[in-house]
Amino acid sequence: MLPDDAEILKTYDELREFRNSFFNGEFYFLLVVGRPGLSKTWDFEEKCKPYKDRNGQEISVAYYVKGNVSPVVAYELAYFHRNKLLVFDDAERLWADPNGRRLVRDLTECKPRKQVSWQTENKTFSQLNVPKTFFTSSRVCLIMNRLRSTSRSMNALTSLPGELGWAAPPTSTSRRR
Repeated sequence: MLPDDAEILKTYDELREFRNSFFNGEFYFLLVVGRPGLSKTWDFEEKCKPYKDRNGQEISVAYYVKGNVSPVVAYELAYFHRNKLLVFDDAERLWADPNGRRLVRDLTECKPRKQVSWQTENKTFSQLNVPKTFFTSSRVCLIMNRLRSTSRSMNALTSLPGELGWAAPPTSTSRRR
């Protein structure tokens, strides 16, 4: 189920344009959904790799997370990699959890600097010195093979501020501005 105003993209070049727009800071949030085997992972993983500047210093502007990540772990990673682009691949679990959707909402506010909070007690946060609230300029990309569309999760998704990228199964990508 896509929003009525979604534009369908049909080529890999269009998907790469989407990816590049995200890495150039044009989106606060990008959602890519498409069946396995469309090179979604490879395209984003490659772009997230650190590179070296002219002086040989390693530069890392993005952090790539692959796998079944919980909202708690995503919060920790968002804190430790704050102010970087965050790409969560296979993010179905993160999005399915209401706490994950709240975290994504906080991270995708249309502000250069946003406040992210987790107010419930968490032993791991205490052990790792992760605060209950922090500020970041991070932007987020979620990559999924499918989007389970309950009315609650779709309402949450379509109410996120800013520009939103979509990819629709089985072979196309769509975009809403």
